Amino acid sequence: IDAGNPDPVYNDPEDPANPGNPLFPAMGTLRNDMGAYGGPGTVNWVIVGISDEEVIGEVIPQTFDLSQNYPNPFNPTTTIHFGLPKASHVRIELFNIRGQRVAVLLDERKEAGYQSVQFDAGQLASGIYFYRLIAENFAAVKKMVLMR
Repeated sequence: IDAGNPDPVYNDPEDPANPGNPLFPAMGTLRNDMGAYGGPGTVNWVIVGISDEEVIGEVIPQTFDLSQNYPNPFNPTTTIHFGLPKASHVRIELFNIRGQRVAVLLDERKEAGYQSVQFDAGQLASGIYFYRLIAENFAAVKKMVLMR
């Protein structure tokens, strides 16, 4: 077994008992690679690799997205993650169970990409709260639980 040969063409002699497939293991001077790319039945495989061109944190989502806060339930801090497909003005508001706004967590322009905001609920009572993200013509609401 070696490091891999990306040549998708078999270079083994044909297996007389199984026409169209290579002799496995190869008995001659030529052999098909048994590393990352080779072995019987791999002629039509799509080669997938790892590239360092895309750096995590620079990935741009295709759509607006609001994720569930983590941890949830929390005490007293939690993090809210969201994704923006383009630079946008973002507003994140927090509401109590009665629908009363108790805090504005974020109200500013953010660049495209995955973002997060940390929330410290040290001044709030235990209970169920809702947070709403508004950006462009997108709005989403999620529930969070503060447990002391």
